[in-house]
Amino acid sequence: MASLLRSSLATRSRRGFRLLLVAACLALAGCGYPNRGATLDRMGASLGLAPETAAFDPPTLRLGVMPFDAWYSPWEALDADALGNHRHEAAGLLGTPLGSPRGAEVSRGILYTQRGGFLDIAHLRNAVDLTRFVHRQVAPWLREDQPVTLEMLAAEPDLYRVTLTPPPNATPGERDAAAVEIAGRIAYLMTTWHEVLTWFGYRGLGVITERPSAFSYDDAPSHRVGVELAMAVLREVAPDPLGAREPGGEEIDGAVFDAAITAALPRRLHALGVVAPAEATARMRAMEGLWWDHGRPLLRVVDLGLDGSPLRAHLTPRPAAVGEASLLLARADAAPAGVVWDFDPTLRIAGVPLRDWFGVAIEPRSFEAAAIRHAAGVSGGEPIRPRAHFPTLEAALLAMPVP
Repeated sequence: MASLLRSSLATRSRRGFRLLLVAACLALAGCGYPNRGATLDRMGASLGLAPETAAFDPPTLRLGVMPFDAWYSPWEALDADALGNHRHEAAGLLGTPLGSPRGAEVSRGILYTQRGGFLDIAHLRNAVDLTRFVHRQVAPWLREDQPVTLEMLAAEPDLYRVTLTPPPNATPGERDAAAVEIAGRIAYLMTTWHEVLTWFGYRGLGVITERPSAFSYDDAPSHRVGVELAMAVLREVAPDPLGAREPGGEEIDGAVFDAAITAALPRRLHALGVVAPAEATARMRAMEGLWWDHGRPLLRVVDLGLDGSPLRAHLTPRPAAVGEASLLLARADAAPAGVVWDFDPTLRIAGVPLRDWFGVAIEPRSFEAAAIRHAAGVSGGEPIRPRAHFPTLEAALLAMPVP
């Protein structure tokens, strides 16, 4: 018992040292913790409508981790039943600070699910809050019959122009349903665009490159689970059948949304077959040399699809015994079938295809804009239109050397 305790304390000490080292690196990049520096202040301030039309406070960004153990990203497997209370105004970039009260949000670490693969809790929570954030922008304006174009900024300098064209015959309930569907698709687009930027070298943290993490195998599943969780909660708490809200008005109370996410998140994870932390660690170790090696992911999942391009979960073989990660079961029935996520391209609301309710154009403003436009087949200063240009961009990404 004493030796186990010493081992546990030593592990915690090493993890704490590496977290301090990561914090020091972030501080050098202009984003120290817990007081964020100028870089992330700008990121947080921009996570909203463009400044001239800003309406809402943005959600706080959480810093994700790698789905394996690396010196710059210490491994931490999470218990799905001990994730604390969700907060759209999060505790901090590196997760729940030491000394936080019980029930505080856990926002750093990895879970493994038998149907969804590895999930990063920070990316999942960010996708949840981004979905709500976009919903707050679009839902009130869908009450209006005239087209409107909203300008939004996510965590990067690139501008999203969202055009809403609700059919005039749509009922309030149909407009509510469309608002949730549109919010989920735009939020997922924003999370995916971040991966595109980092693939091309964008450095949101200043001097620290994020290229090794671009499209890592936990990113897209984490985003999809977060988006779908938020959409499910919004369908429960956001309907406005009387049409009482004004354009630009508050959609739902933040505390109500947070409480609903807190209750729904463990249920969703268990539905995906979440495993205990020890088994998650064993599965992570089992994929060394296959999915990751020497602090870099070997498996990347490039998924840009928003209209019917499916995302398939990547699952590991099940370790024969926890602690013996090198022994893998070869039986085909070792785990349930993986999830296939997609956004239904045939969805119609009020008799109109959902794709006709809205459109998105991205104006790249980062240093990587020229390279991304070239890869997407877009010339000059033209915006990138996901429906038209993402197939070309995805093909270019798959043909490029892995960063």
